[in-house]
Amino acid sequence: MKTPEEKSGTKPVAASKQVSPTARESWDQNLERLQEMLRHDPNNASALNDLAQALLKLERPGEAEKLFRRALEINSAFNVARSNLGQTLRLLGHFEEAEQVLRDAARADPGDPVILNRLATVLSQRGRFPEAEHFYKEALRLSPEDVDVLNNLGSLMSDQGKWDESEQWFRAAVASKPGHAMAQCNLGLALAARGMQAEAEQHFRTAVNEDPDYYYARITYVINKLPIIIDNESEIEPCRAEYQKALQDLRDWLPLDDAAKVRAATETVGWVHPFYLAYQGKNDRELQAEYGGFLCEIMARRYPQFAQPVDMPPVQQGKPLRIGIVSAFFTNHSNWKTPIRGWIENIDRTRFQVIGYHAGSTSDSNTETARRICDEFVEGLPFEALARKIRDDALHVLIFPGIGLDHISIKLAALRLAPVQCNSWGHPVTSGMPTIDYFLSSDLMEPDDGQDHYTEQLVRLPNISIHYLPPIYAVPPLTRQDFGLPKDKVLYCCAQSLFKYLPQFDYIFPRIAQQVQDARFVFFSAQKSTALTDLFIQRVARAFEVAGMDASSHLIVMPRMDNAAFQAAARICDVYLDSIEWSGCNTTLEALACHLPVITYRGSTMRGRHTYSFLKMMGLDELIAYDLESYVQLAIRIGQDASMRERIRTEIPPRLLRLYADMKSVRALETFFQNAVVSYSDRIPDRILDA
Repeated sequence: MKTPEEKSGTKPVAASKQVSPTARESWDQNLERLQEMLRHDPNNASALNDLAQALLKLERPGEAEKLFRRALEINSAFNVARSNLGQTLRLLGHFEEAEQVLRDAARADPGDPVILNRLATVLSQRGRFPEAEHFYKEALRLSPEDVDVLNNLGSLMSDQGKWDESEQWFRAAVASKPGHAMAQCNLGLALAARGMQAEAEQHFRTAVNEDPDYYYARITYVINKLPIIIDNESEIEPCRAEYQKALQDLRDWLPLDDAAKVRAATETVGWVHPFYLAYQGKNDRELQAEYGGFLCEIMARRYPQFAQPVDMPPVQQGKPLRIGIVSAFFTNHSNWKTPIRGWIENIDRTRFQVIGYHAGSTSDSNTETARRICDEFVEGLPFEALARKIRDDALHVLIFPGIGLDHISIKLAALRLAPVQCNSWGHPVTSGMPTIDYFLSSDLMEPDDGQDHYTEQLVRLPNISIHYLPPIYAVPPLTRQDFGLPKDKVLYCCAQSLFKYLPQFDYIFPRIAQQVQDARFVFFSAQKSTALTDLFIQRVARAFEVAGMDASSHLIVMPRMDNAAFQAAARICDVYLDSIEWSGCNTTLEALACHLPVITYRGSTMRGRHTYSFLKMMGLDELIAYDLESYVQLAIRIGQDASMRERIRTEIPPRLLRLYADMKSVRALETFFQNAVVSYSDRIPDRILDA
């Protein structure tokens, strides 16, 4: 499972602002005036540039692009048109050409902060953050009070998970222009990412007051009702109720017959998302259905051509079924490791053709592997073009491995692009979307009442449902001293993201420490902000106070680290203490690869049973607790018994093989594909929204 700091689509970027009806009328009139001017003087480069800008205001970038190019053909030295062309190409998603055009414009006029700002934005969207920062700061040197540059610098920092720094830039933007709704909204997001919900809400309200039609501020206000770090169990139900009411208020506010407002709403879909709802230990089906249904309604209004039923392509004898996989994470990411790569590499190519649709903007060696192992690999397309490509590819089945982790996948999943569409457990919570038919899960991970948690039809693939291969890292031979860890203490590795630890289970740590006096609990800091880490540690410290203990003697916080460093750290710990009701997945698998004894509690939902399923597969039942008291006692016993820990370390290596390269799950997935295609006609009519 990926944390928000690892996923795409959480950054507070500018949403597309829509033209008001009054402004639209004005621009329409301006359009007519410029068109009349060009009829008399068709080679007027300045008029062509102005007309193209009017078309941009009217959200017609394709037409604008042609006119900017025509203006440059007439006057190759017209640098304003060149800069505008670069901006237009960026809006169209042609990032490579946009960069080149804007670099040419910057060389022609290196003192223009607008050009430098635009170039930096393209570089940022291409993931080239240091270069982007250089050009933003150069633009700021030339125009120190430019609110757009200040705002963009804040967004750049948030893109990198540097929320403390992003807050500083957004505060500077707001100070420069308090009425700038976008900067106010982005400051609110930065504050929310640091756990400062109350102050964040003030800025969201200010943004809405400044621009009542600014949908992005309205949806961020809704999502802000869900805290990242829950301070007290008593807060959970009230915040869920507030979120539900705020979502309903938003639905009531948005008129689905207002094309401009619907367009604004769809431009923001996925950029903020109720990600933290799933980290409250509750059944989220009802709330996810309200949210997912809302997304599908507005997306169907904006893109009716992608909201209608899709005919099942003919199944021809000897011809493979066409399977599509959409993800932003054909990269070094947990979704690539579990499940994407194993499925793609091992699906029977005589019966199935696999098309990968890369919805992300970054690539690495894993992306190159994906290009090689997919029968077709599609990348670099802007949203609407990608949707059209998927629809035109006449797929039989389309899989979204992790809906909720990136904004493009969320937007695509809210449409009907294939006759059969599936979610999976890259983000193990129901999508709530009526456009998604099935949830591909693991039989071992699902409780008996698993279907009650999904709007999709639950598919229980055997075992852990994936074909997984262990990661291979060049792990440095580090010692406890290298990490600044105590040499003679019992180290409990608590490696999950801090928001996975619910407050009602904080008492477990002092309970263990009361019996294992040398216990040290090793947590890893939140990537987003030191403030989140502080909130979490303060909360756990209260549990120690209740037990009459000093938390500072038992809690250790390590910095975030890469995979190789984590494995080195895991190898020198004594016990892996799994989080309760949101279990480790890739983290657990990597800890087991280090032969670290793992203790888990069998949770009440699929997302609380990942580690449970791994240990069951390995036959290590003695490390599984079925109630909380047993979990505490097991953690105490293994912490006190060094010989038990050593025995388990020796038992793990041969048993690990049971987790790897499971072809049974792949064969079951293939059977599902065939059955889903065959049963399509009996199921599909009631799964389609009326656009």
